[in-house]
Amino acid sequence: MDSGDPQLIQIAKAYPVTLRPVGDLGAKLEAGERDFRWADLRKANLSQRDLSGADLRGANLNRARLSQVNLSHANLSGANLTQADLSGADLNGANLSGANLLGTNLIGASLLGANLTDANLRWVVISPKTQMDLKWHLVWTIINGVAQGESLAQADLSGANLERADLRGRDLTRANLRGARLAAANLRGANLSQANLSEANLEGADLTQANLRGAKLELANLRRVLVSSETQLDPKWRLVWELVNGRAQEKKLNHVDLSRAILERADLRGRDLTRANLRGARLAAANLRGANLSQANLSEANLEGADLTQANLRGAKLELANLRRVLVSSETQLDPKWRLVWELVNGRAQARNLIYADLSRANLSQADLSGVKLTGASLVEADLRGTNLSGANLRWAELGKANLSQADLRGANLSQTNLNKANLEGTNLCGASLIKAELVRAKLVGAKLVGAKLIGANLSKASLVGTDLREANLIGTNLSEAKLGRSGLNLLDVNAPSPLRYLSQTDLSGADLRKANLSRADLSQVKLIGANLSRASLSRADLSGADLSAASLNKAKLGEANLTQTKLGRAKLRNAYLSGADLSGANLRGADLKLANLRRSILSPETQLDAKWHLVWELVNGRPDNRNLEGADLSGANLNWIDLGGVKLVGANLSGANLIGANLSGADLSRANLSGADLSWADLSYANLEGSNLDHATVEGANLKGARLDFKWKWIWLSLWLKGLASVWFGYRDVPRLLPPATSDPHRHPLAKGN
Repeated sequence: MDSGDPQLIQIAKAYPVTLRPVGDLGAKLEAGERDFRWADLRKANLSQRDLSGADLRGANLNRARLSQVNLSHANLSGANLTQADLSGADLNGANLSGANLLGTNLIGASLLGANLTDANLRWVVISPKTQMDLKWHLVWTIINGVAQGESLAQADLSGANLERADLRGRDLTRANLRGARLAAANLRGANLSQANLSEANLEGADLTQANLRGAKLELANLRRVLVSSETQLDPKWRLVWELVNGRAQEKKLNHVDLSRAILERADLRGRDLTRANLRGARLAAANLRGANLSQANLSEANLEGADLTQANLRGAKLELANLRRVLVSSETQLDPKWRLVWELVNGRAQARNLIYADLSRANLSQADLSGVKLTGASLVEADLRGTNLSGANLRWAELGKANLSQADLRGANLSQTNLNKANLEGTNLCGASLIKAELVRAKLVGAKLVGAKLIGANLSKASLVGTDLREANLIGTNLSEAKLGRSGLNLLDVNAPSPLRYLSQTDLSGADLRKANLSRADLSQVKLIGANLSRASLSRADLSGADLSAASLNKAKLGEANLTQTKLGRAKLRNAYLSGADLSGANLRGADLKLANLRRSILSPETQLDAKWHLVWELVNGRPDNRNLEGADLSGANLNWIDLGGVKLVGANLSGANLIGANLSGADLSRANLSGADLSWADLSYANLEGSNLDHATVEGANLKGARLDFKWKWIWLSLWLKGLASVWFGYRDVPRLLPPATSDPHRHPLAKGN
């Protein structure tokens, strides 16, 4: 193929972005770099290189040597691979949508699971060893004229690039050609009855004598299509063909169905389109000057750049219609709501008062509404994609099911706003106020909420994958059943329909989540470094692989939570409820577990836990048999209702321990430190407590029958017993505490009220 080939010239002209030089590619690959978007790699030698998962969107790889290269799961969408050598290459799962593979060598290559939507496969060289999904192998045979006689009935050719393909007389009954590129294709005499041609580009195609009865042609491009009297075409689509090709000047258009028709640049001047159905139609740059569109259905229609001067749109439905750059004159009759929308999207309503305005189902995408007062406004199901709402006041506004993806809401006031089921993917909400906002089932994937105020907000069942919540205030936030983790995110899914691929973890570092409801929430692999989760409810939450280093989880409820491989180093877990939690492989080095409930929690040999707390875990889970706990440090341990009957605890440190209801009968606690311990209802019968420190210990209801106590504690115990008896007689109740016998402070006397 010579360099003057018209296809190659067309490719060169199509490049809208200046290609960037790469430099020492080998060094960059060894350094782990994978971003080569719009890179100039013409004639580059990359044979046997590992480029798996690399981003090569728009890269120019013309005549590149790529034999035996690993490009599995790489993103090559829009790349120029003309005449490249990809023999033996691994392209499994790669994204090649829109790529130009003209004349490429794919002998022995593997493309299983690759996305070849709109890829140019003309003159591509393959061999029997080339592995390719059946769909794309069929496309290759068609575009290269290999299988002329094969029936294509019910074939899946959706998204295929079949430009200039020879399909004369072929049977394509019920074939799926949705989104296919069929420009200039020869379909003369083809049977396309009941075929799906929606969104297909048929510009310049030859459909003479073709059968298209029952074919779906929604949003299909019929401009310059050749149609004859023998062409069988449903009346709706023949009318659309006539309109876009200027052959329906005399046709009546009132009440007609033109829904989802492509009528871009159509000449409809002065036409009567009363009550016409134009729902979802593409009317960009159409000439509708003086047209009668009263009560017409134009919802979801694209009218960008259309001429509506002197047109009548009274009573017309314009929900979600695109009114950007639409020409409107003083004579244009437009209902007040839609004139306001037109003014907003065209930058003509900056000074308007929009408090309690009705903008429901309005298309305000890309509009500049920064600083606008929209207090109490109705924006239900509105299209606000990419809209600038920074600093806007949306307090009490209704935004349920609104599309706010990629919108700018920095510093906006969204307090008590209804955002249930709203789409906030990739939205910038840094510093925004969302106090008591309703965000049930909202999509916040990849949203930026750095420093946002979410106090008391309801985010139950919301999706927050890849969300940046650093320094956010989430006090009292309801995040029950919310998804914040990455367990369901396929990082290698380059073929995902969404243009957003969030590879970073959801970041809640430093966030204030006090009292937040995160029960059953998916927080897997989420960053919560230094976050405040005190008193938060995390019951049955998935925190596997999460980073909670130095986080505050005091009094948090973590019952049956999944904490496998979780980083909890230096975390504060005082009084935390961890019963039934799975801590397999977790790192709790330096964690403060004072009074934490470790009953029924699961540890594995890989769990990193300080020796003190590992001992506590063994004790509360029934492993103290025949154990010598002499001198053991059990200070601040939660040992309530534990069975330590007869165990040697000589000189053990149990200060501040929770021993409520514990069985310590016959235990040797001589010289033990029990200061500040809670021994309420504990069984200390026949225990040896000689020389033990019981300062400020709580002993309400404790059984000390036959216990060996120092003389000073016996008298204090008797005093407390008498005090308890007096409380019954005189109607007051105090928690008995053992206080030091020698004190000059009357408020610290053993019988002083409150001690």
